[in-house]
Formats: sequence, C-alpha cells, structure tokens
Amino acid sequence: MKLNVKELILTLFAVALAGAVFGQEVPAKADFILKAIDEVTWPADKATGTVVITVVGETPLKAALEKDAAKGTPGGKKIEVRFAAPTDDLTGSQVVVIGVKQLTDLAAVLKKLNGQPVLTVSDNGTFAGFGVMIDFLKDKPSNGAPVSYALNKMSMKESGLKPGENIVKMAAKTYG
Repeated sequence: MKLNVKELILTLFAVALAGAVFGQEVPAKADFILKAIDEVTWPADKATGTVVITVVGETPLKAALEKDAAKGTPGGKKIEVRFAAPTDDLTGSQVVVIGVKQLTDLAAVLKKLNGQPVLTVSDNGTFAGFGVMIDFLKDKPSNGAPVSYALNKMSMKESGLKPGENIVKMAAKTYG
C-alpha cells in the first residue's frame, strides 16, 4: 500500500493530535479532582486540615496528583498524596483514587470505605455503577466540563458528602 505525502502528513497529524489530547487528559483529571475537593461539602469534623488523597493501585493519575499536590486546591487546601494497595488500611484518607481493574479489588476498597466521608474517584469508566462517586468516562467532555465523568450522588449521600452544584451540573451521567 502506497501513501502519498498528503495522506502521510494527515496520518502523522492525527497521531500527534491524539497524543496531545491523551497527554492533556490526565492533568485535566488531576486538576478536576483538586477542584472537586473544594466543591464537595464535607461533614464539619472532616472539613479541616490537610486533605489526604490515597491512590490505590496503578493509574496514570498517580504521577499527576503527586505533581499537583504541592499547589494544593484552588481554594487553598493543602494536599498530601499517599499510595496504597487494595488490601492496605485507608484510614486518614479524605479522597481515594481507585486505580484497580478487578471488581474484587474494587469491592474490597469500597467495603473498607462504606459509610465513611471519603470521596472515591476512578478513571475506569464503569465503576460509578458499582458505587464509585466520581468516575471519569472515555467520552468527550460536554456541558462545558473539562473532563467527562459519571457522578454517583447516592454513594456520596450515604457517605455524608454533598456534591457542589457545578459537579452535579457538569456530570455526563448521574446515579441516584
């Protein structure tokens, strides 16, 4: 198969553009998590001090969150990022970013956090239906949102968290 110069240039441009979009996606998700921390209403006894984000498992968000932690949230909250395995103790976490792929690992993490005021986030794209509060989707963002995500309002309510109006409004999909 022969490619002419024009087709070759268009192909290379498409590959470069896809790489640029993917490269911007992870920092946008990390930035969204930090903004969401400010937008969520936490129980009074959990709303002060440094916010601990624990990354469970492997996810591209790990490095981006670690990099952004030094900046803190837009609202001025300090951030500490920790790393854990699905079997580790998650005590002290206000946000848990779930980077597991197996449903058994997801179930183990969610069981540990059941009823606690801990914001759960995933970039799996299908975990909101299983109880993850914010789950980044593979879809192109809409509604002016920087990223596309599903929001599980029922899980948030059961954990004593209340999503801000912007989080609800910009969600591509909601549960509860």
